[in-house]
Amino acid sequence: MDYLEKILGQRAKDLIPLKSIAEPGADHTGGSDATCTLPNPMLGIFAACQHPNSEQRISVLDALQRAHFDFSTSVA
Repeated sequence: MDYLEKILGQRAKDLIPLKSIAEPGADHTGGSDATCTLPNPMLGIFAACQHPNSEQRISVLDALQRAHFDFSTSVA
């Protein structure tokens, strides 16, 4: 996060607003940017639970559900 704050300043806290997206009930999925990152769902689950902005962290259960969500019903 230090790297992002150096580049983006206060805007870094607004990156990937997971909880803000989930709270109104929007369907969304978890995933990776493979081949740019490792296609390891555990890394994405960890990152969602340990979001750099504590206000945007989601629970382990929510992160697991997003990692295994039915892709056919999600909005891309």
